[in-house]
Amino acid sequence: MQWNRLAARRDDPVVADGDWMYFVHSLSCRPSDPDTTVTEVDYGGTVVAAVRTGSLLATQFHPEKSGAAGLAMLRRWAESL
Repeated sequence: MQWNRLAARRDDPVVADGDWMYFVHSLSCRPSDPDTTVTEVDYGGTVVAAVRTGSLLATQFHPEKSGAAGLAMLRRWAESL
């Protein structure tokens, strides 16, 4: 469990580069299409933190536990729907 800073792999209107988010575990996915990767973090190696395809956004972190940055991300996501 730890806080980690997001590093953008591509521009995204919802997930902000450099935001600190709260991770509860070190599990991660490896998307079959690497172009879906939005952000990564350094967690003892590079770990995918968020993926997006169309309107679907999935994160490995907990935005609801990530303070103001997480709430702002959730707000941007809701407004994008």
